[in-house]
Amino acid sequence: MQKPDPPKLGWPLWLFVTATLVSNIGTWLFTVGSSWLMTELDGSALMVSLVQTATMVPLFFFALPAGALGDVYDRRLNLLISQGLLIISTAVFAWIVYADRATVPLLLLFTFFNGLGAAFSRPLMSAIIPQLVPKELLRSAVNLGGISFNLSRAIGPVLGGYLITRYTLDLPYWADAVSFLTVWIYIWFWRDDRENLEYGRQPPLRLAMGDAVRFYRHSPALRDSTLRAVSFFFSASALFALLPLVARERLSGEADLYGYMVGAVGAGAVLGGVTLGGVTRRLNANRMIFLAGAVMAAGLAVLGWSTSVPLSLAAVLACGAAWQTGYTTVMTSTQYALPRWFGARGLAFYLMSTSACLAIGSAAWGWIADLTTLAISHYAAAGSLLVLTILARRLRLDQASHFDLSIGDPLFSVEAAGMTSAPKKQLLRTTYTFPGHLRKPLLDRLADLSGSRYRSGALRRRIIDHPDADRIDEEVDLILGTPYAGVRMQTTRHDADMQGRFEEWLANNGVQMEREVLNGEHE
Repeated sequence: MQKPDPPKLGWPLWLFVTATLVSNIGTWLFTVGSSWLMTELDGSALMVSLVQTATMVPLFFFALPAGALGDVYDRRLNLLISQGLLIISTAVFAWIVYADRATVPLLLLFTFFNGLGAAFSRPLMSAIIPQLVPKELLRSAVNLGGISFNLSRAIGPVLGGYLITRYTLDLPYWADAVSFLTVWIYIWFWRDDRENLEYGRQPPLRLAMGDAVRFYRHSPALRDSTLRAVSFFFSASALFALLPLVARERLSGEADLYGYMVGAVGAGAVLGGVTLGGVTRRLNANRMIFLAGAVMAAGLAVLGWSTSVPLSLAAVLACGAAWQTGYTTVMTSTQYALPRWFGARGLAFYLMSTSACLAIGSAAWGWIADLTTLAISHYAAAGSLLVLTILARRLRLDQASHFDLSIGDPLFSVEAAGMTSAPKKQLLRTTYTFPGHLRKPLLDRLADLSGSRYRSGALRRRIIDHPDADRIDEEVDLILGTPYAGVRMQTTRHDADMQGRFEEWLANNGVQMEREVLNGEHE
């Protein structure tokens, strides 16, 4: 029998990648222009590094609300608004630079606005990728997105440095404003196909964000992925934070050399992305992130020591390959852990963790460079990266790669609450009566189910053991009786299967299970 053809990356993904490629080239034009403009306005290492900090701070503070908006409300409308505001903000700053009215506060302010627009679009854009490919192609799709981003990193900085050196400093900003139109046009024609998407039945934003926090706390696969990102990107942030000063001070270059160096990072990342598939067949994700950390640390150390342009370009090329490897490995592990209805909110935690690392790390390495030297700051970043990579080895990646996270049978029955129209918190009590020798095994199995309860909509859970009787109560607080109750209490097939195996164990061991819904107080 002839084997069926393996699934391929389809044209919807290629259109998405192309649109984001053009937009990201524009973003790198903005980044190169802003970093070089800061070296002219204030050349201290701290102020130059604050450009990256100003970009990343909005992602930390606003990624979760943006992700909740994208999961709960119209994702397409949110993206159209955020991209439209980016077009306006960038065009306004382009005029300010053209009129020679740029100052340090204005530069940091509009860089912050640019980061704010990214905060309200990146979680949503990242959550689109799993909708465009089957799960078995997710790693390839994430890697393709990373290659696209880093191809833009190879093209954008070189183009930006050329435009600044040969023409005017405001030209990269005008080009960036135009590039956002590409994504805006793509989103205009894109249609969301999420499962059970009923805007009128979605929970309020506050509750959606609370659900996201509980989901994160009780999803080890997601939590370990974001913490592993922290261990890599905090120290790796020194690469871009200090690169303008490496080009200007250590290598005595101009804006075009800085553009070539950032472009070399992008070229290294593209090279790393192209070879990543073959390497991952021999090394698992946990070994890949360890390798990426070691290569990045070596590259940072070389940048701190070298005064040679060719050697420094080789170092940033290696750093780019390590950056792409770290990004793809951790991002894919994060995507594996997310059902579609938590996609944007779950990715918000990844973006919050990486943006916090890049914001705080950038300022820290710039501050250290001002206190000591540029070389010592690079050495400190390299050393801390090695230490954090070793300490983070207990955090396991790809834990959820084989989980079925499509919609399964709900763990909790909403019908039992009577489906009143008012938002009402109610208590679902499940009583287990069992033979005396099963007390500890039952308690152990209930403990194993804690995460699935919170991931499936529980607000709070308590286990009440009655030592004087062969009885254990499991109490779960739920919000029932509202139009959005069924939507926010969606359960993955992975968690539903866990519950099925638990109930089978109860039946095989003679454990009786009874449920009752008790009235709660109105929210």
